[in-house]
Amino acid sequence: MKIFKNLLLSLTMLSLFSCTTMINKSQTNGSIDISIAGNLKADIDVDMSRKLKGVGSESVLFGMIKMKSARNYLDGVTYGGGESGGGFFSDGAISRAKAAAAYDAIKKAGDVDVLVAPQYTVHQSKVFFGAYRTVSVQVVGYAGKIKSIKNANK
Repeated sequence: MKIFKNLLLSLTMLSLFSCTTMINKSQTNGSIDISIAGNLKADIDVDMSRKLKGVGSESVLFGMIKMKSARNYLDGVTYGGGESGGGFFSDGAISRAKAAAAYDAIKKAGDVDVLVAPQYTVHQSKVFFGAYRTVSVQVVGYAGKIKSIKNANK
């Protein structure tokens, strides 16, 4: 019984003080190269006097188990390079929190189609050697309403 307790204590201590392995990938998918391009032009009416604000947050355990997550996200939004870093803990929590904050801003406004010139403030807190991480994001941008979408080739 004493050997079992010592082994369990040793494994616990080893897991608490272990290192993180960084993995960098140069290609996100295999050899399939499919691209679809649409040359569309949107006419957007931007209300510079109306600022929108939204918040979003994500909490993850061990970089893969969602503990607290938003229910709604704004899909199809890219964030100029995405989340920085890599490795085991880069699970997209920042991107999901940004998408949740953008959704929150547009949902609160009600009659808005686009969040123009969004600026994100990201706060991260890590607990227990980074095993539990909370990401909070606040977004501020201008209200935009789509007037029309046309094919730019015509």
